[in-house]
Amino acid sequence: MTYPAGDDKQAHQRVGRYEIFDPIAAGGMATVHLARLSGAEGFSRVVAVKRMHPHFLVDPAFKAMFIAEARVAARVRHPNVVPILDVLAENDEIVIIMDYVHGESLMALTRAARKSGTSVPIEVASAVMVGVLQGLHAAHTAQDEQGRPLGLVHRDVSPHNVLVGTDGVARVLDFGIAKAIRAREAHGDTDPGVLKGKFSYIAPELIQGASPSPQSDLFSASVVFWELLSGTKLFQGVNEQERLVRIVQGNYASPRSLAPHVPQILERIVMRGLELEPEQRHASALEMAIELENAVPVASQRIVGEWVSKLAEDVLAQRTELIHQVEASSISVVRRSVAPGASGPAVVSATPPGFEAPPPVAPELRATRAKQRRFGLGVAAVAGVVFVVLGLVLALRSPAHDATTSAHDAEAALQATSPAPSATLPAANPPNTAPVTAAPAKSAATVAAPAAAPDATSTASSPATPHHAPSTRSPAPAITKGPAHVGPKRRAAYLPNEL
Repeated sequence: MTYPAGDDKQAHQRVGRYEIFDPIAAGGMATVHLARLSGAEGFSRVVAVKRMHPHFLVDPAFKAMFIAEARVAARVRHPNVVPILDVLAENDEIVIIMDYVHGESLMALTRAARKSGTSVPIEVASAVMVGVLQGLHAAHTAQDEQGRPLGLVHRDVSPHNVLVGTDGVARVLDFGIAKAIRAREAHGDTDPGVLKGKFSYIAPELIQGASPSPQSDLFSASVVFWELLSGTKLFQGVNEQERLVRIVQGNYASPRSLAPHVPQILERIVMRGLELEPEQRHASALEMAIELENAVPVASQRIVGEWVSKLAEDVLAQRTELIHQVEASSISVVRRSVAPGASGPAVVSATPPGFEAPPPVAPELRATRAKQRRFGLGVAAVAGVVFVVLGLVLALRSPAHDATTSAHDAEAALQATSPAPSATLPAANPPNTAPVTAAPAKSAATVAAPAAAPDATSTASSPATPHHAPSTRSPAPAITKGPAHVGPKRRAAYLPNEL
């Protein structure tokens, strides 16, 4: 199997915070995919996602079974059990997020060993089985939130559901069968005569309709151990019915009959686990694991990890490359281009983590928005010109300009309405008439100074001259209070040095 370059790697779907990539395993109920968890501040992590097959999504019973699997499995916390990290249920998808374990299933490893013409080392087989038994014991003794025993039974122990990592740790996964049975029993839908699990590893009492128990898991685990030691299957037949008959009959062959190198003490442990009566087997999975550890030396995690890496070298190398591409992929947002429930491919868009991609814009809407932007720019330009013209008009109508204009208008009005000027100025003001003082004239000179004649500056800076003092300028007409004076009185205050 080959994968594209990291920059071209695209997720097939996004469910919640998880981007789902290529499948790495498949079973009768679901497929397992590599996925990437995207979090805040660029946080990401590669995980495994278990997705139910599409034809199961229409069946509420299977959907309930899938969800029940995650709920119960989350209560099992042990190094020899694949942990459940998250569960997501959407309209068209139900996924279980599991910790990714870099390794292979025990089924694939034993198949690779037979293909290469080698057998599983006794020490490795014993170490793997000890891990499986410890994981089963953790499930059998799991408790709920109130500390009450859950009474879990895996009921589907087989090489398919044992994952051995390159770290040398064997882990049990897929407690779905046991959880589904518990969920259906709660609703009264379980048929005691319906078999659950793989027929080649099922306990004889379950075939006869008995309730599952930890001892039924021990029988299945003993079948797995028997096959690891002998290198062949224990219950073979042309069909399922023939295999079931052989399981119920008992009188199984010894592993030493096929593999003489197997120690007798291991033979006794295996055959005790294969007793027809559950009461004659080990009392617990932990008891069987302790007896196995005391019987023979078990391989260390390093040796088991090397054994896994050697047998699954090609597969693990390809998966390692795929993981690197998933981690380096620039695809962070995956959205569907069709409405929920409609058929169509998923659309992948590159967007930084934490941001959602905007919806696509239609070409007609894009052209309309361009016209609106051009119209807005034209309106803004016209408004700018209008504001400039208004500013110039207001500047020309400043207070100094208004004062100067008013002064010239007043002078013209006085010249038009007053009598002809006499040769000499009157000596004094008429009696009972208040003389015009220089103070108003001085203040008027100050106001009109910017618009006055060139000599206005020197006049304003010199001492004020009384209105009756001789003037070097042309005599101005006298201002009288008689009827002949019709000019506005307040305009006289804006005529500096004219009185």
